[in-house]
Amino acid sequence: MEIYIVTLIVCLFLSVFSYQSVYVERLGVCDYEKLNDKYKKLFILIAVFMLLIVGLRADIIGIDTLNYKDTYLNFGYYDFSLLKKYKWYEEPGYAFVNLLFNKFGLSWQVYAVFMASLFIIPIMVLIFKNKINCFWAITIFIMSGLWTFSMSTMRQVAAIGITVIAFLFEDKKKNFWSLVFIFIASLFHVSAMLALLYFIVRKIPVTKNRFLCWFGVGFLIVVIGIGPLRNVLVGVMISFGRDYQVDSATGGLLKEVYFILTLCVGWVCGTDKDDRYWKYYKAIFLSAVLLPIIRINPMLFRVYMYFSTYEVVFVPMMLSNIKHNKFKIIGYIGYGVTYTYLFFSQSMVSSLKLIPYKFFWS
Repeated sequence: MEIYIVTLIVCLFLSVFSYQSVYVERLGVCDYEKLNDKYKKLFILIAVFMLLIVGLRADIIGIDTLNYKDTYLNFGYYDFSLLKKYKWYEEPGYAFVNLLFNKFGLSWQVYAVFMASLFIIPIMVLIFKNKINCFWAITIFIMSGLWTFSMSTMRQVAAIGITVIAFLFEDKKKNFWSLVFIFIASLFHVSAMLALLYFIVRKIPVTKNRFLCWFGVGFLIVVIGIGPLRNVLVGVMISFGRDYQVDSATGGLLKEVYFILTLCVGWVCGTDKDDRYWKYYKAIFLSAVLLPIIRINPMLFRVYMYFSTYEVVFVPMMLSNIKHNKFKIIGYIGYGVTYTYLFFSQSMVSSLKLIPYKFFWS
């Protein structure tokens, strides 16, 4: 465990050092595109380093790592005819990858690296394509626990990563391919169909003032969701053999406060002309609305991460929009302290089974 923690810290500070060396002295106007191209090799090195740590982790690291390994080895006794028994919502994509890697005689470690790459690589591409403060975005990716999330579950992080690819297509107005990749993601975890909600919301034009109405609608949804809708969700979870659990069993309260504060700061920093900014702002908004409703079971609770993943690009964009350097520095310090607390108090230990399924916020 000590080696794992040391490696994680080294990876963290590689990212922090990179961010400081590239951006701290340039809090004013800077050409992010030239900076990113200049440090592209370092960016790729950090990405590969993170990928290998997740993929080659010890079996004891991660809540379900042993279960996933046993499942992979058991698939070696079957052939592709097994897929005929799967319906589309029963994760045939996950089964297909297991069968494929077994048929090629590839080891569990190779398979684990591949599954991790389905999540980590799309996130890193998203960060790099957004250009703004890439190394700060990597730091958030590490410290918020998103990176280590892939150590505890493989199906859902693969689905999340594939939905990120879907929205990269949506950014290019290739809606057909965006929908195709959302469907592919659902073959790994049916919860990926939630991405359709984000797909629709991204299409709704907004202005800064119009978003004030969204806050009112979001509040009403939360009120209704915590009441009648939650009872429906409880029934669904029980039908899947999952017990109802109190809020304290799932965590998430601090995360909700974080989302609300980020929405407030983000609204102040936003401008009507930046459509990309508001697309990611909507992802944080959906996270804030969804999280209180689904805090009834750890298995259900984590689906908000289909939206919250975009904090890795939204927070750097938001801070870069602050015009006054003093307020910008305060913003960096505030988020830096928050993520540092999160990383050392919860992100690491959550991945080591000490706080199962709390997902880094209690």
